[in-house]
Amino acid sequence: MLLRNGVFGALICALLFVTAVGPTWSEEEAEKTGARAANVQKLSFGQGKDFSEIGVVEAFAAYAGEKRDYAYLMGVSGGAFRIAWFAGPAQPGAPVVWCPSSCAISPECVQGNALAAIGYTLTPMENKPLDDTWTAIVESMQTCTPIVSHGLVGAPEFCLIVGFEEEGKARRLLVRSYFDKGEEYSKIDFKEFKTVWDSSNYLGLIEKLESRPKEEDLVVQSLKRAVAFFDAGKTQEMWVCGSAAYAAWADALKSPVAEKDAGNAAWVNAWQTHILIDARKAAAAYLTSLKDRPELAEAAKRFEKETEILKEIQTLLPFSWDKDMAAAMNDAAKPMLDEKNRARAAEIVLKALEEDKAAIQMIRDCLKKLESGK
Repeated sequence: MLLRNGVFGALICALLFVTAVGPTWSEEEAEKTGARAANVQKLSFGQGKDFSEIGVVEAFAAYAGEKRDYAYLMGVSGGAFRIAWFAGPAQPGAPVVWCPSSCAISPECVQGNALAAIGYTLTPMENKPLDDTWTAIVESMQTCTPIVSHGLVGAPEFCLIVGFEEEGKARRLLVRSYFDKGEEYSKIDFKEFKTVWDSSNYLGLIEKLESRPKEEDLVVQSLKRAVAFFDAGKTQEMWVCGSAAYAAWADALKSPVAEKDAGNAAWVNAWQTHILIDARKAAAAYLTSLKDRPELAEAAKRFEKETEILKEIQTLLPFSWDKDMAAAMNDAAKPMLDEKNRARAAEIVLKALEEDKAAIQMIRDCLKKLESGK
């Protein structure tokens, strides 16, 4: 049932509030539109919360009244310990493929892990006819529950569908994304949604669990993920993760870069560096918060040192994120073509790996103590 009337919308939300995950819709907004989740916090790059897969979970958690910050959600989910590199199906001797998917892949669904830690499930929606998809979105909005999606606004990053509008035959989605202009939600014409669905093939329905995991179990599980992610090696056929990803990234930097590919390579390298610094800062903050395990405080210091080491890559191979993408890629191409710059960057990646390895060893030692009851 579509909600076109503010009073009726408020009544339905009152009836459903026992299953709603957060605040009800604004009555004023519901009267003007179909329905929306009120006050889902703004998402922005450059705030130390740039891994969008977890950034949207933090926004959802705040909306649902869960007091868990980005660093906690990154740590408990494993996102803080991830690194990947696209290895692809390339034949020996073929040029390196600088693929932006390297900056996003994880050995597990860390988004689902983060939601589970705060008492929710994430269920991918099956690909349905467009009208059925619209109905499912409306039903989720009727319980005041945002939906996780991907690539609806701007670049292919995660976002939240937070509402809908319907006026006659016109149907629009309201979206909270990293690319919103100002404080207002972005509006997406639903007739364009099929194209996005075909390219991203992702809608994640969020539902509340009857119970939530114990915090001590989550901590142990997160430490095990840190170790498993470091040891993961090749995953999902085309990517390597953990220590193997550092090595593959370094190898890519040592390999020749064609002039026509230099801008893209510079962009992928810059985002890989940025998102890894973001992750390891979160790892350090998360481990520091676990105050009863001093060995984890030492591991946190190693992760902090890793972030400082990686910053040299940003000086050697700079990328201007505040510029138009084409202009930024053009400017970044020249330093990326410098073989000495890339060779030095490769050394830095391997130096960062040594800090990561040391931190993970401290986590391994901590897990042994926990398993022995010490």
